Amino acid sequence: MDTRTRRAFLARTAQATLAMGAIHTAYAVPSPAATGNASGVNATPREVCEAYWRAEASRNLEKTLQYFHHDAVYVAAGKRLTGLDEIKGFYVENFRSFPGLEVHLAHEISQGNEASFEWRAVLIDPSGTRHPAIGVNVVRVEDGRFREMRAYFDPTILKG
Repeated sequence: MDTRTRRAFLARTAQATLAMGAIHTAYAVPSPAATGNASGVNATPREVCEAYWRAEASRNLEKTLQYFHHDAVYVAAGKRLTGLDEIKGFYVENFRSFPGLEVHLAHEISQGNEASFEWRAVLIDPSGTRHPAIGVNVVRVEDGRFREMRAYFDPTILKG
């Protein structure tokens, strides 16, 4: 898939996902005890996302980062992060600000190794206050890990 075709796909899937109002599929992230690297080299984008969300919900930095290539690109909250060192910094701050997380998959649109996932989440701050959030992750997966992820959500939630 050339760059122009990939960009068009990403734009279409993000627009279509944002336009969806109803929840088509609910996915509750299992307990941290059930986490582990469930995605293999041939894993689908959904399998990778579900395993990543389990790791992220466990608030385990190592497990979360294993779902990104060493040179992955992660775009979120107006920031473009390239490589594991930059991505790690984002998660260190996020895990400190919100030591609890619950994620539910609301809708999926996928084509090959690319997909968009609408999600509903609750970030839980150190005082136990719950902050609901909704957003879309547009991903490209290679060898069971994210090559690229763009997260679209209200960034004010990250300011606590």
